[in-house]
Amino acid sequence: MSKGKLLRWVLMALACLTLLSACSLRKVIISQLDWFLMRKMDHYFDLTDQQYEQFSKKGKTHLNWFGETQIPGLILEIERIRATQAPLDPAYMKNLLDERSRSLWNAMADRMAADAAELFRQLTPQQFDHFEKALEEDSEDYVEIVQLPPGKFKKAYRDLQDEIMDKMENWVGPLTDEQKARIVAITAMSQEDYAREVSILVEIKKEFLRQVKEKVKEGGVEAFLKSWARQPNIRGERYAMYQDWQVTRQLNLWIEMEKMVTEKQRKHREEKLAQLISDLKIIQSTVF
Repeated sequence: MSKGKLLRWVLMALACLTLLSACSLRKVIISQLDWFLMRKMDHYFDLTDQQYEQFSKKGKTHLNWFGETQIPGLILEIERIRATQAPLDPAYMKNLLDERSRSLWNAMADRMAADAAELFRQLTPQQFDHFEKALEEDSEDYVEIVQLPPGKFKKAYRDLQDEIMDKMENWVGPLTDEQKARIVAITAMSQEDYAREVSILVEIKKEFLRQVKEKVKEGGVEAFLKSWARQPNIRGERYAMYQDWQVTRQLNLWIEMEKMVTEKQRKHREEKLAQLISDLKIIQSTVF
């Protein structure tokens, strides 16, 4: 690691400790979003100092674009959810999880594809190796759970379900026993089905790495990235199956929670959504 990179990591560590020590500095944290995103990018690619500076500048333009073009629509959707007193319509929820999120993802992919292609063309073999190891590390916990004996798998998978409930409680407050039981039932999965999902997730990452390396040699990286964002090119219909499972399970969970959410939980969610809107407006008003 160069002296410049070492100094940057030290400064990042100190800044993170300072910023995270007080919730009152939330605005400062959000206004430094470009910095935190570059840290994540560096984690995956082990950027050189020159690459870090080059793509940090590009990243700022993308964040400004996101604030100008995408955040207004997101705020409108969140305000709509926040203002709704009755359970949300399942058709509306499906549209948000499927069409709306897909549209946002595609817009972001199209916007950043050229710069992402430039990054991949610059990567050295060592940086590609670093990227591959980082992707493998992201999947390690899931792969380990698959390989557990049945009894231990059941406990480990229940821990994952508890994590889902913890995240949900962050938005609606404490869950009732009935709600917890329904969440466990909706997200239940056999070890065989879980292994199948994880195998597709791992395959997506491996195939992306293999194919993007090919495109770096052949040309057409930008077009490949745009195409991959819309439909990862893996064997048969496996990605379509994986996507259907993910969306269906998430949608069913959301629909069931809408049926059971209490007035107190709805108020809690309104407050959390108001905070989210405030955070988005900070990003929107920040010139990165």
